[in-house]
Amino acid sequence: MKTILIIEDDKVVASIYEKKFQQAGFEVECVHDGQEGFYRLHAPELSTKLTALVLDLMLPHIGGLDILKKIRAQKRFDALPVFVLTNAFLGEVGHEAQKAGATHIFNKATTTPKKLVEQIQSLLSKDGEAAWLEAPPGFQPSNPNAGAEQTIPGMIEQARKCVQALGKTIDPAVRQTLLLDLIKLTHGVTSRASVGGMATAAHVSSALEAFLNELGNRITELNPSTQHTISMAVDFIAGVCRTPDHTEAVASESFNILVVDDERFSRHAASHALNKAGLKPLVTSLPSVALQLAMENKLDLVVSDVDMPGLNGFELCKRIHTTPENHDTPVVFVTGLTDFESGVQAASSGGNDLIAKPFLPMELGLKALMLLHRQKLARKNANSL
Repeated sequence: MKTILIIEDDKVVASIYEKKFQQAGFEVECVHDGQEGFYRLHAPELSTKLTALVLDLMLPHIGGLDILKKIRAQKRFDALPVFVLTNAFLGEVGHEAQKAGATHIFNKATTTPKKLVEQIQSLLSKDGEAAWLEAPPGFQPSNPNAGAEQTIPGMIEQARKCVQALGKTIDPAVRQTLLLDLIKLTHGVTSRASVGGMATAAHVSSALEAFLNELGNRITELNPSTQHTISMAVDFIAGVCRTPDHTEAVASESFNILVVDDERFSRHAASHALNKAGLKPLVTSLPSVALQLAMENKLDLVVSDVDMPGLNGFELCKRIHTTPENHDTPVVFVTGLTDFESGVQAASSGGNDLIAKPFLPMELGLKALMLLHRQKLARKNANSL
């Protein structure tokens, strides 16, 4: 019988994976801690029969990427199939896992347990049985970590408390700790939403996790604006979790997204941010071209600078909303104008949000995904009436 070791810190998610693999005829063992999982890999009673490893990258004590690097450095593990679960928006981590020797990388937010089992079965049948098995020196694993299971509503409530606490402290060390807690909670929500069939919640939660990781590396960017973005995302996830969405997550080819900015660097920054979120925008430097495109096409999202020659972003937004196809198209302003009056003008012109330059890429990506998902769900609800 094929034997799989799953190293996944979320016990509920791990148990769902375990059940699905068992139903497919696998013998399964689950470990919920990186260090324990690494030791368990070396235990003779398991390693002599192990067929494959399913490895989450975010683990306590030893991260999944470190485990992968350590086992690939040992000859007896160099042919072991290792299937990695990661956040698609953390592209750099995925590339690192690929370079470290991952057999295949799965996007945790969009890979259901059924799809995971089916694809691993297919990959194993193509590659054949692992030919690496031999008895290595053994290690005795520690006892599994105890702890109460958490629900999605419970983790969301904890996330809200973390966001509130962030707004009440300026201590960098405390902020860093709270951000780490938020990353762990969001990672957990992504996993639970994915296995629960809530594609929209999983997709936005994974984008939020990536944004929080960006903030963790640039803690000085944590300000009222970015805190508001986090709070919005947590509330959005809470809302969509109440109604499980079994549809596929947002696909870039399904949307017409337009970026308009007269500054070359700013256009590139906005385009890069949307690409990082899996979205592919049209880009122009001319407001007149943007307006013409809006007159001829249905746009799903417009990202616009404000201070542009000829036609500023506020006026462009108003004119776009007068076109038959785009009267309700969401518009996000990306601008260096962050005074109160600019915020008022952004709202009065029909804009949906305003992000200050310079911005972290995943902040714009996250806001774009939330707006696109809202449209998608609104259309779905309208069609069902």
